[in-house]
Amino acid sequence: MLYNILESLAKAEPAEFAAVLAKYPHKIADSPQGFRNPKQLTNGYCVETHGSANAIYQFCQKVIATMNLPSDAWTVQIKSKS
Repeated sequence: MLYNILESLAKAEPAEFAAVLAKYPHKIADSPQGFRNPKQLTNGYCVETHGSANAIYQFCQKVIATMNLPSDAWTVQIKSKS
């Protein structure tokens, strides 16, 4: 979820995404060094994907706010296990 959201935002709003890079260098950086489970975005930056579902959700909310997007700019749909 985190990777897909950041990838979409970085492509759609690259100028605003720069604010996220500056504010959260412990989560998104140009190097995977120091990350436990990094994944590289297509723009070359690496994102730390290790974290609980709740922590990832909260970080996504912070990213949306940092980019000055409305809180309803994204939603999470949860599928029940059948």
